[in-house]
Amino acid sequence: MNGWDRKFLEMAMLVSSWSKDPSTKVGCVLADDDHAQLSEGFN
Repeated sequence: MNGWDRKFLEMAMLVSSWSKDPSTKVGCVLADDDHAQLSEGFN
């Protein structure tokens, strides 16, 4: 796993913590090939 993968996975974990649903806590970060963050979201 490279540094960019780790960065975006850690960001997805942070975003998932914003969820109010304690049973799922899912986060997502979309990035392109140039490492630009396109979107983020959580359940």
